[in-house]
Amino acid sequence: MTGWKQMVPAFQSLRQAAIEGPVIILNISQYRSDAIIVYDFNDAVLVPLPGVEIGMLANLASYCSDPQFTRADDFAKKLRQVLQSLWNVLVSPVVEHLLPSLPAKSRIWWCPTSHLCALPLHAAGPYLPRQRNLPDIYISSYTSTLSVLIAARRNLATKDTKPELLVIADTGQPDALLPSVQKELERIQKYDIVVRQASGEDANKTNILSVLPQYRWVHFACHGHREQESFRSWFQLYGNERLELLDFIQARLPDAELAFLSACHAAAVDAQGTPDEVIHLAGALQFCGFRSVVGTLWAMADVDGPDVADDFYSHMISDNEKAMDFIQSAVGLNVAVKEMRKRKVPLDRWVNFVHIGA
Repeated sequence: MTGWKQMVPAFQSLRQAAIEGPVIILNISQYRSDAIIVYDFNDAVLVPLPGVEIGMLANLASYCSDPQFTRADDFAKKLRQVLQSLWNVLVSPVVEHLLPSLPAKSRIWWCPTSHLCALPLHAAGPYLPRQRNLPDIYISSYTSTLSVLIAARRNLATKDTKPELLVIADTGQPDALLPSVQKELERIQKYDIVVRQASGEDANKTNILSVLPQYRWVHFACHGHREQESFRSWFQLYGNERLELLDFIQARLPDAELAFLSACHAAAVDAQGTPDEVIHLAGALQFCGFRSVVGTLWAMADVDGPDVADDFYSHMISDNEKAMDFIQSAVGLNVAVKEMRKRKVPLDRWVNFVHIGA
């Protein structure tokens, strides 16, 4: 086909995605499965994954995305088995290749395909005494493609002022009240950052879409709902008004940097329908301009909101030289999750949180 070379990005340009750390592309098929590790300084490396079977991944993904299972009392126990399976057949072979050249605590990016889009690769591990799990070794983020990650780092302007934070909170609906949201707001407001609060009657669709372009950082503390028709997934605002995924996709926010989605199902994928299509609320916010997004894979425990937000922003708004940089958000989430683990928070509650983007 004439002109095809101009249509396909050169690998030299695509490897820019790995400038901050390797990107692991996971290619899954019925014929063979492999991890392709993309570096910015070396050739890409192929890691065969002979133990991966599509049927097994489909079952694991279905389990993790089924609301009946994620609300079950034994979910944490069965989730541990999912994480062990992912470690044994997929994540461990990749880590074994990375360790000789990539120091511990480095950042890595997962670029999953197929049913892996619905699975918590970032938390895989043996979960056995005296053995490290992936969160103890590397700081994981996700990206849907190499190009999306490159775009998230493009045109980074030097900002002379601290970003202001827009907090969109569900605080005034007794029939669907989130008891910990007010405490979450108070924890955020104690830090040295200007916070604009959109809560109560101010938390309406028209107001939020009009003020969103004015802020580089945004924090949602409200109900999130994943619909079978993914484009209809939504945040619940005041008076049960819906702020849908499509509303974000139609917005353009060139100055947006960081979105923290303290809401259920914000990064949940439809494992039963089209798992290759990463269509969820967190993805929509990245599409409209946010370079880094924190989200959740399933229902979130309301009680976790204040502590996670506190520990996250404590890292983001510190006195160190990297303070107030959205690039630190993956590390900030890693810090918050470590604190959850120290407090013996159940496995399913801390695995729930994921970082997407730069």
